[in-house]
Amino acid sequence: MKDEARNILARYRLCDSCLGRQFAGRSTGQTNRQRGAALRRLLQAPPCQGTCQLCGGIFQADLEHWSRMAIRQLCRVKYATFVVGSRPGPRVTDLEERIAQYLPPGSAEPLKSEFNREVGKLLWRRTCRRVDWKQPDVLVLFDLVRGCVALEITPLFIFGRYRKLVRTIPQTRWRRFRSSVEQIIAAPLMRASRGTAHALHGAGREDIDVRCLGWRPFVLEISRPMRRQLHLARIERIINRSRRVKVHGLQPTTRDRVAAVKADRHDKTYRVRVRLDRPFRTEDVDCLQSLAGVIRQETPMRVVHRRTDMARQRTLKRIACRQVAADTLDIDLTAEAGLYIKELVTGDDGRTRPSLADVLGCKTEVLTLDVLRIHRAG
Repeated sequence: MKDEARNILARYRLCDSCLGRQFAGRSTGQTNRQRGAALRRLLQAPPCQGTCQLCGGIFQADLEHWSRMAIRQLCRVKYATFVVGSRPGPRVTDLEERIAQYLPPGSAEPLKSEFNREVGKLLWRRTCRRVDWKQPDVLVLFDLVRGCVALEITPLFIFGRYRKLVRTIPQTRWRRFRSSVEQIIAAPLMRASRGTAHALHGAGREDIDVRCLGWRPFVLEISRPMRRQLHLARIERIINRSRRVKVHGLQPTTRDRVAAVKADRHDKTYRVRVRLDRPFRTEDVDCLQSLAGVIRQETPMRVVHRRTDMARQRTLKRIACRQVAADTLDIDLTAEAGLYIKELVTGDDGRTRPSLADVLGCKTEVLTLDVLRIHRAG
């Protein structure tokens, strides 16, 4: 190490921290500053004259001012965990690569690692907040080139289940509609968290004119929440007063839950009210029962403009009916996730086969459709 340190100091003006950091992988029990000072004494080299070429004086000065910059911003945020990150800039990266030519692989610690560690310790002592490397509430990001600090606030994720009780609102925001399931759920959560934006991730979706009377799992994502500890039971009561949407089981969750909710394949039980273009006959009951089984569907004409036009097979698992008028039925059916129910009834001009219209040999019209139950995945 002695010869390597001499070669480095002959070419570069380094402070004790930056000198000691070049040997952090080969010497333990000391800070980088202590290690650099010891090497300098061993070489009988003079102290660093002027500003360190590598850190630009960051480690020659007191790091407290960097932590104070961060704390001024952190005071505006409610958080429990944090982690420190930094951007040293290309000048530092290039110089570290040049110095590394005089060292064996794995010898040096990057400047940003020491900066993150030392400033992180200062923030930990001053804020009494916990460091979380995997899922911090806040990333404190220092720009060492511009001399500034920014907070990247981790989105807040709230899991729950909802029921949609009306036929007049979409699941997510749509300019044509003044409200949506998403907006009704998000409004009190946004007020409480003081977030800047939101997005609802649902386990499937229902059409605007379809009620969802079964409990549909969802995750609401809130961007840049200034508060994270929310009274979710009270927020549930506020949402449920809308009488259009009900929720239950609101709880904090993580980003991983979004993918899990979207990936779950839930069987669903529906009730569809159907009008025939002729009176219903007793023998039609057996025809209805024959519909259970594999259904082949092409992407429905009503959504093909925004979804891939492809053929798929889904299973209709159970079907039962009740006559409510001479030409009108209530049909309860349980189907595999992804089966389009309206097209199962009408046939969609042959794009769904078999269909209710096929087996009854008449034209059919969907009057209303409800999701009665969303079965647990698996």
